[in-house]
Amino acid sequence: MINEAEYWRKDIGNIARKLANRANQKKWFKRSEFAFEKEIFIAFFSIRKIIESKKISTYALSHIVELYEIPLPSDLRELVGKADILRLYDIKKSKKTSLKIEIVCNQFIHSYIFRPYRPSNKLLGIFVSSDRERQRCLYYISMGNIIDMLILVSTNPINKSQKLKTFNQ
Repeated sequence: MINEAEYWRKDIGNIARKLANRANQKKWFKRSEFAFEKEIFIAFFSIRKIIESKKISTYALSHIVELYEIPLPSDLRELVGKADILRLYDIKKSKKTSLKIEIVCNQFIHSYIFRPYRPSNKLLGIFVSSDRERQRCLYYISMGNIIDMLILVSTNPINKSQKLKTFNQ
């Protein structure tokens, strides 16, 4: 349980700004990869703590996050954990889906697969799947949607409804 959610929200907002800068980052070093991963996990853990402490607005809590679900062919399930994991999933069969914020948080907190997607060193999103979901599917979430979710939680204290501020606006 947390007492002062405003400090948690402020830190989530700071992480959202850092991630917005990382989305435009051109050079990636081991240290910046580590910092990025740490920022992501701290942000999602912080959101879940705010949710569990019931210090989040119903507006933010009910927000739906858009992402892609990528199936794992059933004949490859025994290979998860042994091979280059992203090659196992059938990206061509991905479908747009949506999840509540809390479920997205759990995908990251319990992630078995966590792979930033950086074609040409531009950070576009993250492939993630929890230890429970990895045998069924992989999710892809864009950096814009991650940042939007962080901004939403950081700007919507309990019992206060306000219009969603987004990274894309």
